[in-house]
Amino acid sequence: MLKPINPEEAVNKNQRVTYPPPPPRTCEACGKIVPTGHDAINCIIVNGSPDHADLLPLQCVHEEHWACSVECWRAVAHACIDEHMQPLLKYHRNKVGL
Repeated sequence: MLKPINPEEAVNKNQRVTYPPPPPRTCEACGKIVPTGHDAINCIIVNGSPDHADLLPLQCVHEEHWACSVECWRAVAHACIDEHMQPLLKYHRNKVGL
């Protein structure tokens, strides 16, 4: 039905595809500019079970945060939990009376 392919050629062809590098990222903990997103660590915080059937999973409105190192990633993750997710979770839980 379809034209046969040579898997070896398909692999080599796919390996030649290049994409532009992701843009530089700024560490949200220390402010260091990282050359590309490949050189940074991103952090996405989601609360999958907010403790009530009427509440959908909650995600930080910033979607993702960026850090330059594991130490900065830890600081950014904790800051997102304390400064973004905890108030968001409290707000939504109060709306349903928890």
